[in-house]
Amino acid sequence: MTNSPLNALAERLESVEALDCSGRAASRRVRGLISDGAPKDVLSGAWLGHALHPIVTDIPIGAWTSSLLVDSTGGKNSRSASDRLILAGVLPAGATAATG
Repeated sequence: MTNSPLNALAERLESVEALDCSGRAASRRVRGLISDGAPKDVLSGAWLGHALHPIVTDIPIGAWTSSLLVDSTGGKNSRSASDRLILAGVLPAGATAATG
């Protein structure tokens, strides 16, 4: 398999052990924000049998990508549609971050 420069960069960053300590500390803090039980189960997707985060990321990413395409191809008449798509991505972004 061919390795692109971006993949090579990501692999080098993943192997930097100096980042592990701060990453573990941040992970502990974030995981401690929500207590065990129903809230954590809902946000993690336990009720679905699959992690919820990968599913809900499609909403903001799709809306923002659509906004980019509408902006770049629609001209001035598409400005309000693009703004609504950006809002459609921003609204669920908090929930998306909470599930991650």
